[in-house]
Amino acid sequence: MELDNASKIDPPSTLLVPSRRCPPPHCALMINCDGALFESREGRTSMVVKDVQGTVVMATSTKFQYTNDPPTIEALSILQAMKLASRNGWRRIVVESDTEAVVTYIRTEIPCLTLYGNIV
Repeated sequence: MELDNASKIDPPSTLLVPSRRCPPPHCALMINCDGALFESREGRTSMVVKDVQGTVVMATSTKFQYTNDPPTIEALSILQAMKLASRNGWRRIVVESDTEAVVTYIRTEIPCLTLYGNIV
């Protein structure tokens, strides 16, 4: 899966699943990501990284300005989670998201012609 020209994640070790609250596979990290929009046209993405025992390894949040589309901020949260994993050298991860539409587009080969298509 290509995120941008600078950062790539090895697809076989990365699993993207709709949110279902189950522990990650052995020796993997679970990154739960979410996005939120505010009236000020500001968006925030947040991620919580947990190990197999459910211990929080890291939590982070990123602010985006001039965002007013819920699926776009959700797609940005998944992108931020993948970049976080890449920067930290985490090779076995499960990215968990509650936005089924975005996850579906990421999993398919169909071109995504939505506002968030350039992120997917």
